[in-house]
Amino acid sequence: MTTSPIAININFDSLNENLGFPNGFRDPSYFEIFDNFMLFSEKYNFKYSIYIIGRDLENPEIAARVKDWHQMGHEIGNHSYSHHMSVGGLKPKELEYEIMKAHELIDTTTGQVPRGFICPGWSTSKKVVEILINNKYLYDASLFPSFIMYPSILKNAFNHLGRPDKLKEILSRRDYLFPLYKPLTPFFADKNFNAVPATSKENILVMPLPTLSRMSFAMWHTLIFVFGIEKSKKRLQNYLDKYPYFYYLMHPADLMGSDSVKDAKHTIERMEVDYKTKEAYATEAFELIKQSKRPIVTMEQLALHFIEESKTK
Repeated sequence: MTTSPIAININFDSLNENLGFPNGFRDPSYFEIFDNFMLFSEKYNFKYSIYIIGRDLENPEIAARVKDWHQMGHEIGNHSYSHHMSVGGLKPKELEYEIMKAHELIDTTTGQVPRGFICPGWSTSKKVVEILINNKYLYDASLFPSFIMYPSILKNAFNHLGRPDKLKEILSRRDYLFPLYKPLTPFFADKNFNAVPATSKENILVMPLPTLSRMSFAMWHTLIFVFGIEKSKKRLQNYLDKYPYFYYLMHPADLMGSDSVKDAKHTIERMEVDYKTKEAYATEAFELIKQSKRPIVTMEQLALHFIEESKTK
């Protein structure tokens, strides 16, 4: 059983983005929905790592809210500017804009540049890693090293059959071969996305989505709505026992009631599940995490912990 720290992450896939950034829309994800997440942060005494879509920060009310989160000690990471469904498949200049525009908006909002990045839909590429290294990012959490990535892509594509623009985005990835050979656990990568020693001159720490085997479903909170709570608790316990640099990934929809998106044409899954059930599922997960006695830190702190341990090996 491992006792290394773990992190709790939120990929902040906003309602605003899902609806196409409509004018005048007040996105409850940043207000009432995040308040639901804060109840757990306060109860279990930890700080989240929150990956923000840069375009959301062009709304002054949202920017003020995110600034507050930063001042409360939560880590604010980069989740790209517009949440393109295959950001890693963009042309180099477009890709750099997606990463760096969000980077600048986060810096302007919080007064601190982000040190961590995650691609929407884990749609990474060699070029993503190169841009992150060039801009001195500490870590990247965009790698999905499991064969289950393939049915996940197909499911996402099916959910967007009515939106040809999004469907094209989803299928234009550059990482289709990565689940076949990329490491399952954290590693240092160079600009060609090859694993290198920690002592290499230019590298970034890649922190893959926690995965115990290439044929496993990996581990993130949303899978509770696929497998059910009892099976998911057993899977989470297994990861807490065995995966040394574990992080538990969540999304706003995991604590979003169906009334939050009433009368809106969205593509968000699991909205048929009521808030009380979602709250109960999250409570079960956090209780298991608490019982593991593994300290909860931010992803930046978890990355630094791995880097320090690497120096002693």
